[in-house]
Amino acid sequence: MSRPDVVPAEVVLRPEAAGADVARKLADHGLEVLAVGRSSVSVQAPPDRIEAVFDTALDPAGPPPGVEDFGPAGARTAYRAARPLHVPADLTDEVEAVEIAEPPRMMM
Repeated sequence: MSRPDVVPAEVVLRPEAAGADVARKLADHGLEVLAVGRSSVSVQAPPDRIEAVFDTALDPAGPPPGVEDFGPAGARTAYRAARPLHVPADLTDEVEAVEIAEPPRMMM
């Protein structure tokens, strides 16, 4: 389970990529690898580490305009990328994309 001080992300693999190799490189970048699947690697890290590794800026994520809710489930801060995430140079041959994973929101 994610802690309040970390941002979860999904690293989408290219079809020919080996998840274990990508996971090792992501760990070398200082990311905590949570799971390795056939098509993606789940990672998490503090916001400043995610920003540095993926050359982005993160903003706290709120609900879409016009939607009222009770915040993210699990009482942790959700983040959104303020600009596109960039795949590190040593992973461009193996990684298709990186997406910030937002927690489910409690709607009423």
